[in-house]
Amino acid sequence: MGVAVDAEGMHVLMFGSGRLSAGRAVKRLRRISDAGEIAMTGSFRGSSPSVPLLSPDKAESWLRRLHGVALFVHDDVTFDPSDIELLRQAHVLSGTLTAAATDTAQVEDIPLIFGPPAMLADFLGEVRTDAERSSKIGLVDDVRVDHALDCRSLNRRPLLVASMIVRDEADQIGECLSSLQGLADRVEIVDTGSVDDTIAIARAHGASVTTAEWTDDFGAARNLALNRCRDARFVLHVDADERLITPDIERFRQTLESTKMRAARIPMRNVVNGRVTSEFEAVRVFSTEETKWVGRVHEYPADTDGTPLASGRLDSLRIDHLGYDPQIVAAKDKWGRNVKLAEAAYRAEPSFKTRLDLARSLAWQSDDARAFALFREAASDLTGASQGAAAFVIAHVALSHQIEGEFDRTHELAVAALEYCSGEHVAHLARARAWRATGDDQTIVDAHDERMSSELEAPMFDTTATRTMTDNLTVGALARLGRHVDALELAVSVLEADPLRFDEWSSLATMPPTLRERGLPLLASMDPTGGFTPALVGEIPMHELAALVLAHVQSHAPDAQTVITGIMAGVISGDEATATRIAELGAESLDPEERAATAERCRLREANGVATILEASTDHAGLAR
Repeated sequence: MGVAVDAEGMHVLMFGSGRLSAGRAVKRLRRISDAGEIAMTGSFRGSSPSVPLLSPDKAESWLRRLHGVALFVHDDVTFDPSDIELLRQAHVLSGTLTAAATDTAQVEDIPLIFGPPAMLADFLGEVRTDAERSSKIGLVDDVRVDHALDCRSLNRRPLLVASMIVRDEADQIGECLSSLQGLADRVEIVDTGSVDDTIAIARAHGASVTTAEWTDDFGAARNLALNRCRDARFVLHVDADERLITPDIERFRQTLESTKMRAARIPMRNVVNGRVTSEFEAVRVFSTEETKWVGRVHEYPADTDGTPLASGRLDSLRIDHLGYDPQIVAAKDKWGRNVKLAEAAYRAEPSFKTRLDLARSLAWQSDDARAFALFREAASDLTGASQGAAAFVIAHVALSHQIEGEFDRTHELAVAALEYCSGEHVAHLARARAWRATGDDQTIVDAHDERMSSELEAPMFDTTATRTMTDNLTVGALARLGRHVDALELAVSVLEADPLRFDEWSSLATMPPTLRERGLPLLASMDPTGGFTPALVGEIPMHELAALVLAHVQSHAPDAQTVITGIMAGVISGDEATATRIAELGAESLDPEERAATAERCRLREANGVATILEASTDHAGLAR
């Protein structure tokens, strides 16, 4: 039977912690009150057309527009309806909120509160200490209620829940979940068909796992996971091949607790074999309210109308993505999968986004001809493009013209791209390549100096490879213009960032001997490829080349040709000491036939000590077999 408190009736707001379906909650609400308005909040399963299920913010707004009195009750509370009259009497006497006493309740855990709706809204919305909140409420000892010990109260609403979709990630998910320890209040995982130990590992780490059929739609799968996080203020999207890094978890959570942002961009790094290959920002933390994922592939969080979420930057957290390791990519056929999904989305609805998504996927698969065709198609209609996305697309069109030798058009398009985003690295690369092809070293250097002295806008994708390819061209231009010290300094930064991109060795060979002898060994020690060897044969004296190889083998596992070239450069130049040291350090890189042949060449030049070392290592290898 309902409880009538006054002529206007009593409004009821029931909070659910996941135990009760919406249908059962409505029945319980009807038993509490047959007058006034009723609503639900929290994490009920399902919904009811007759009673609204409100987010916490909307529940507060709902309370504020009501008159009379209201009751806030947890779905797992058992009490005698006649006790509501005792709470009402206590409220009349005290003028404040009243609540039933329990053996277990903290002030912020009160499962049954009675009073004016606006006052109740203030109480539920405040984030304060128990002491501050205790002055807002009076506990009525004559009314006792039964309340589950493990109930998640409204004011204990999770701040952050991590959301994941996974499939066959047994080799990755454990480390990912470990990196989430303390950061998220819980982890919600949707598994789309694992046949390995992914689910068992996830549950062993305390994650909540549900299964769903894979429908070739990343956005749909992520929305399933997002819906399991709606009771939290924020969701953190993370993948199994990512690791979360924060120097201060508490600081991160405090920042998130106080933020007014609906969405936050998190610094991201792609890491391959321990080396950072690109850096960018992505919206990975966002409100669970009135948001959804959009897109079959390269999906993004958006408002319910599909508009991308406006976001701020949150730099107290970083995410490292390990999934572009070549072995992982090959095993999962990521590029083939992404092309398939992007093709389907593009066929269903050609738009700027679907063209860009397909172009990116094709580029990753090294299908450059089709990728450039899609970039050109996307550039023809920039409707819906952000500044960064427009710059990215136009820059790739500029790059395609540079590859075709159409340098005037390259410059024109690169300038257009940079007007959208001054830091778009692909545009800078396209221009630098065009200037290099026409021998305009001074303009390459001038553009580099301008970039260094200006504050550039962050590009859509800050890839290390693209930046270092442009800087690599600048190293050569600086060296040819006689700015040798600047060239050496920039070469060091290129080799530190991405040694595979550095190929300006022959340009550095034009430096004065004193600079070469001081600078090139340092660079050789930083080059894991040994690519300097073929580039510098015939460009510098043999004794200098031998010194470079020695610096290289002291820092890296060398290839056979580099070792042989270094040994013979030392022998030919008369620097048998350097040749001997190279043989001692690098002989294991040679197979028995290479050792024997190199030893014979050394004896022909009377470098018998070097030959003996090589022959001894050959004999040792034979005994080992």
